[in-house]
Amino acid sequence: MKRMLICLLVMLLLPFSALGEKQDSLPDCFRIQYKTDERTQGKDKSFVSKEHIKTCQPGVDAFINGLVDQYDAEMSPHLKDAGGSPRRNSRLDIHVVHSLSGQSLMSFQVLARETYRRKQIQSPFVCHTFDMETGREIFLSDLFPEDSEAWDLMGEAVFECLNTYFPHLEADEKTLLSLCSKEALQNTPFMAGPVCLSLHYEARILYPDQPSLMRVPISYRALRDMMTEYGRKQTDNSRYKMTAVTYDDGPTYGTTASLLNELRYHGAQATFFLVGDRIAEYADIVLRENDENHSLQSHHFKHTDTTKSNPGRIQSYTKQFYQALTETAGLPPRMLRPPYGKDEPFAQAKVNLPIIQWDVDTKDWAGRTSQAVLSVVKNETKDGSIILMHDIVDETPKTSKQVLDWLRDHGFLCVTVEDLFIHFGQEMKPNRVYYSVTPNEEAGL
Repeated sequence: MKRMLICLLVMLLLPFSALGEKQDSLPDCFRIQYKTDERTQGKDKSFVSKEHIKTCQPGVDAFINGLVDQYDAEMSPHLKDAGGSPRRNSRLDIHVVHSLSGQSLMSFQVLARETYRRKQIQSPFVCHTFDMETGREIFLSDLFPEDSEAWDLMGEAVFECLNTYFPHLEADEKTLLSLCSKEALQNTPFMAGPVCLSLHYEARILYPDQPSLMRVPISYRALRDMMTEYGRKQTDNSRYKMTAVTYDDGPTYGTTASLLNELRYHGAQATFFLVGDRIAEYADIVLRENDENHSLQSHHFKHTDTTKSNPGRIQSYTKQFYQALTETAGLPPRMLRPPYGKDEPFAQAKVNLPIIQWDVDTKDWAGRTSQAVLSVVKNETKDGSIILMHDIVDETPKTSKQVLDWLRDHGFLCVTVEDLFIHFGQEMKPNRVYYSVTPNEEAGL
């Protein structure tokens, strides 16, 4: 088995200064609307769902929507016959994932996901980034000078991180090395998020028969001193508040799928704490979570009361979760959330993962209305909060829409738990319990 390599470059903790007071809302240029078109084709042979966007830049809309239509034209004629129930058995979903950074930088990932009988067949994609104040497309060469040391740093990060995927498989080393060159990096699809620059790849270029995506996140902290002035300006997000919205107990089909739509519409990245023995059954949903840039982490292999388990059993389940996740989505878990929030057994068993709790408990599992959940979020969420919700609750998509609307309208960016720690310059340590992230005053956050 390959060594389990962690992308250490992502976790470099360098000083990062703020520009001033936190903003109470996001810039208007980040507003976006989605319109979904759905159809069955070929006498119910297959199902196609695609979405178009509308932003403040008609030229950007035309370009991105043109890519959506191009995937539709190229892929929909070749979908397999569903043999009945096309929505379930043979479908093409063309989604537009977006992320935000700085005062006007917006990245778009057009993702064309083909599934057949609940199995993901392929997931081709393209990424493009624009300055939404001018409509100009932005390239990595706009963020980094030609002679920047960043190209070497990114190459090292690509080698380390992509080699971490699918630890039971061996990457094609020649291909992997070719991806690390400056020339290759300059043409690599990327997304500019609130905390990290992420480079994106189809897994099958290194790991044949793997239909998912891989991404290499590199923190702006590690890159800041190597950027152009424009790059530093557009990757400084210290003016915004940050929070991590997390979902436990999934995945499911209808609820998680609808939730993913809401997250995408809001440009929000979430952290899904998965129950390991559900991963194989819902593998297509797990891959969709992965491909749409969310974080997949451990909620133990079984949702059990571990106060009744011995350390050996806990360690055994930890290994089973590791195997289930890496064989499906590729990356091992980097953190764990204990079932029922009972963290002591995991710390005693030394699972060697950071243990993530929460400071905003919506108690959505208790049947609370969306308004009641929103009230908790309004009253308790602060900069650095970790919000607990569940994607096995029927109301979760509706509730999440209201929560995400409120967070966006009050100047919060929703990031993954790991990005929350990186943003605030703090390191997660194994077997330690965390409830939130406290802004680092020395860093001006």
